[in-house]
Amino acid sequence: CQDLHGSSLRQHLVQRLPESDADELADLCRLLAPRRWFQGRRFESQEARHRVLGRLLHSRARERPLILVLDDGLVDLDALNFVRGLLEWAHFPLLVAITSQREAEATHRENTALIEDLLEGARATEIRLEPLSTKATQKLTRDLLELEPELATQLALRAEGNPLFAQQLLADWISRGLLQMGRQGFELAGSMPPITEDLHSLWMDRLAHESEAVHQQLELGAAMDG
Repeated sequence: CQDLHGSSLRQHLVQRLPESDADELADLCRLLAPRRWFQGRRFESQEARHRVLGRLLHSRARERPLILVLDDGLVDLDALNFVRGLLEWAHFPLLVAITSQREAEATHRENTALIEDLLEGARATEIRLEPLSTKATQKLTRDLLELEPELATQLALRAEGNPLFAQQLLADWISRGLLQMGRQGFELAGSMPPITEDLHSLWMDRLAHESEAVHQQLELGAAMDG
């Protein structure tokens, strides 16, 4: 519903969430409508926005259990506060998975403290994943796309054991048309392009090369900013 607004968005929500009352529909319209239709903030407070988003998740959970994934969630204090609120009052089938990189813990101490507080509760658990070996990362990338062996090795070394970084970097090369078929698999069409230092920068790089249509689709996610 990312391109809907006004009465069209309201009608769409009525069809999908017929049990919602008029106030809930008005709140959901503020939450989900494209940013360009709003001047100023959508909600008076962070807590008000969280309540609306929580009600939306609750409504969707009536259809099926939900999984909410927060990639690099450690860097987003607002999202972590939302999750803390969910753990306090949500009693519907929902799994929240928060991923983070250990390097972020040193630069986001307040957020790390909040995560540690969440983990003290009975409804949260921590799973620490060790980096993949270079060999395992090579296999991962070659399973995704038959890369030339030397290029697969370079990509694996740059990923430093982070499978998501390897996947996103490979996807970036594909979307930008940087690969061509060689004798032993796909190889770079030119010299090795500059590679960003972390996953967030890589995503920003990819976003810069996306079309206006993709940018508009991302506005729905940006609604959480208020």
